[in-house]
Amino acid sequence: QLASQASSLGTFEKKVHELELRICELSSELQKATAQNNKSKQLLEEQRQQHREQLAAADEKVRLLLGARTQEAAALRRELTESQSARHKAESLLRQIDRDIATIP
Repeated sequence: QLASQASSLGTFEKKVHELELRICELSSELQKATAQNNKSKQLLEEQRQQHREQLAAADEKVRLLLGARTQEAAALRRELTESQSARHKAESLLRQIDRDIATIP
């Protein structure tokens, strides 16, 4: 019976050793997967930051262009107003000239 128990103990110890080796393998795989996951997270965050920077640059460009177009539109409105005023003055002068001509005998 002692030999049977020793054999069972040997088998048990062998199984424990196999399980310990498997635990070490799984631990190593877990460390590698964790490192890869962290690397992927870092790359993703870098991409997000780049996209945020690109969006901010695009927003700034649109803001500047919109400001420039707003200024151009205001300048064109001023020119139009000035042109309309000059036209009214010219029409008024022409009417006055027509009246003056009409009074010449």
